[in-house]
Amino acid sequence: MTALFHHPECLGVEYKNKRSRFFFTDDESSSADVKKENAQKNAYIGKRKGQNALYAPKQGLKPGEIALEATKPLAHVIFKPNEEDFFEPHCANCAMKNVKKVCKKCKESYLCPNCISHTDCGLKGNSSQRLATVLLRDYASNAYIYDNTAVGNHCQRVLSKLRRYGHTIIDEELRVIGYALYEEKATAANHSCTPNIWPQFYGIRLVYRALREIKPNEELCIEYVDSALSKSARRALLCKGYDFFCICPRCFCSSDDSDIAQQLNAARNVAECAIEARDFDSALSATQRLTPLLQARYIPFHPHIGLHFLRLAKLMLATNYFPAHNILATLNLALNSLSISHHSSSHLLSHTIPELKKEVLLLVAQEEEDCLDSDDR
Repeated sequence: MTALFHHPECLGVEYKNKRSRFFFTDDESSSADVKKENAQKNAYIGKRKGQNALYAPKQGLKPGEIALEATKPLAHVIFKPNEEDFFEPHCANCAMKNVKKVCKKCKESYLCPNCISHTDCGLKGNSSQRLATVLLRDYASNAYIYDNTAVGNHCQRVLSKLRRYGHTIIDEELRVIGYALYEEKATAANHSCTPNIWPQFYGIRLVYRALREIKPNEELCIEYVDSALSKSARRALLCKGYDFFCICPRCFCSSDDSDIAQQLNAARNVAECAIEARDFDSALSATQRLTPLLQARYIPFHPHIGLHFLRLAKLMLATNYFPAHNILATLNLALNSLSISHHSSSHLLSHTIPELKKEVLLLVAQEEEDCLDSDDR
């Protein structure tokens, strides 16, 4: 089956995650941290109704454990600045952030100090076309997918593989930064609207983490489309992009939920617009309204919930309307959620939240001191 977050150009899927870039910091996580973890990494491919499926190891998995070991893609491309509504430069080879060196050959992409070249250097077309071209080099020389005259068996084979297994690369804030094709085992997980694993990227390396306790030999599933969408919207996107009608337990048992999904989408848009306009009061109000809607639409420990609480804590801090104890409690909610989907090795958990917590704890101490002074009077 297809991997999570397929590229919309390749599949015709209209939905894009355009969550704001405001209020977040950089991810400098290293894949070396993955190797230090004492986690089960023995997920295996089995068959379900004649198709590949990914299953948990015989020991089962605990929340936050690695379900699938880190793997590099067979081929990948990183978005160029201003491509795909994307403006932050990443290294075109390893996806590291905060790079300033422009590739000397193509003059378009960026490279970090450790990288000297990238596979799609000089190629034209969008990210899907560039990735297909990189893959075609292994099948036939001088075959370019963006040239309509160069369509043959090799092109059809690569396009078919990309359509089924192409996987977007996302950062810690769930923003899409690139497009890749990973090995078969990494793309074997089927879809569920209540996923039990989630992808985490260390640059271009991919691992899957368990979102809840998973029984031995239980099937491992990801979400191909945003699970907060209404049932009808999810099914429409899955039919259009992946050629199947979802009958997972959530879709099979739930009634029409379009109203709640529309409320969530409206509140998200209001919050995004307010943040872009730097109207933090309105953004705070809209973000507070989002809390029960997100908790109703997403499973516990879904990364969208953790990122929501992180944003809420920062808005509370920016507007200065709440006691520091309340801000600290919200920050702890973000920490508890993200510790499952992101792990302590992520930049959010190892740097962003601890730094925020230091600032909030100083405010807590100041409030307690002011309270004691008030009692003395």
